[in-house]
Amino acid sequence: MTLAGPIRGGVLALAVLLAAPVARAQTQPSAGEPALVRSPSSSSTPTPSGRWLSWTLLGVGSVAAASTLVAFAQRERYAKRWNSADCIEPGRLRGNVCPGELDAIQSWDRVLWVSGVSAALFMGGAVLNRSLEPSSATQTARSTCTLGWAQVACRGEF
Repeated sequence: MTLAGPIRGGVLALAVLLAAPVARAQTQPSAGEPALVRSPSSSSTPTPSGRWLSWTLLGVGSVAAASTLVAFAQRERYAKRWNSADCIEPGRLRGNVCPGELDAIQSWDRVLWVSGVSAALFMGGAVLNRSLEPSSATQTARSTCTLGWAQVACRGEF
C-alpha cells in the first residue's frame, strides 16, 4: 500500500507500508517482538451489515416525501381559497378580506421546499450508501506493482 500526501512546505512524501499475514496459531509474541493487538472487526464473528443505514435514510426520506405531498396539498387548498371569489370584495384588498390565507400559503410553501429537498437528499444518501457497500460475495486479494522513477509502488486490496 502506498500513501502519499502533502507535508509542510509543499513537499510530497511517499511511504511504503509492508503488511504480512499473521498466523492464527501465534498467540504469544516471541521475545523482542511487539504484541499484536487484534481489532474487534478482525474477529471470527461476522460483522453486521451496513444496510441499516441505507434503510434508515430511505425511511427518513420517505417521511420527508410524505410531508412534501401533505404540504403541497395544504398549500393548494389555501391558494384555491385565496384565488376564489370569497376573498374579493369591492373596495377592499384581497389581503384585508382573507388575511391569513397568504401567510398560510407562504408557510406551507416553505414546508414544501424544505421537506422536498430533504427527501431528495436522504433518498440520494440511501442510494449512495447502498451502492458503496461492498458486495457480499467473497473477494480475492489483488495486488499490483508499478515501476516509477527510482521507485516501485505496490497496491493491494484484501
